[in-house]
Amino acid sequence: MNKKSFLIIALGGLLLACEPPEPLIPPEPNDIEILEGMKEQLLLLDDEVTSQTYQISQEDYYGISIPVTQSGNLKLYADNFIRGTFTQSIDTISLSGIEERGIKDDMVYQIMVFGDEGYKNKYVDDSNARTSLLALDFISPYVSNVLDYAISLLEDEPSNLALTTNFGEVNLEEDGEHTLEFKIIQYAANGIDEEYRFERNDTLLVEGGKITASAGEMLESIVGGTNYKYQTYEYIYTYGEEIVSYPGTPLDPDNYPDFPN
Repeated sequence: MNKKSFLIIALGGLLLACEPPEPLIPPEPNDIEILEGMKEQLLLLDDEVTSQTYQISQEDYYGISIPVTQSGNLKLYADNFIRGTFTQSIDTISLSGIEERGIKDDMVYQIMVFGDEGYKNKYVDDSNARTSLLALDFISPYVSNVLDYAISLLEDEPSNLALTTNFGEVNLEEDGEHTLEFKIIQYAANGIDEEYRFERNDTLLVEGGKITASAGEMLESIVGGTNYKYQTYEYIYTYGEEIVSYPGTPLDPDNYPDFPN
């Protein structure tokens, strides 16, 4: 090989060595990572809501349709105690009532009193019970009842589940209205028939880094909609009120029977 040929080959090798590397394309996040990402966004906004007003309309269908509407307010007091009033309508019957939530004997309880009748729910005092009943904000129940619930489903049986969200398009750091779209479907072994569906669309109003209002709809159905629960709702959240001790005497959950099944 002459010197000229060697020089050409050497320069060619140098040019190849100096070519920029191919850019690395990050992998698409999987379903659980998408849910965890929304959880992180929401928890950055977390702040204590001191009172809440709401309006809920719900239809339960189990062979017959049962429409229910309820509107009311709830206020947080010291020592994990919540009290409020509500009005509930079932078909043409309308009732006013009192709701209380608190902790007694290592149990988180909820009491609903309708006129002269009252019932209670009781749960072991843990983080899930406190999140579901003793927090008045949007974030706590959404993380527990939607995101963590879906994560647990995906961890147990991911093969027959289909998750659809718009979470990758949402930036809750910006004030304004944001919509969270969520749908998870569980299919039968044939991969076609729908065994279970849980779907929510929530529009949040973020102001000053806090969720001050939310509105949305939820559908939960089994066996392709044979039985279902459909709900629409609106909430307004208030922050910064002084949390004081409840001035009255709380209702005693031991004096009320469990809610009928």
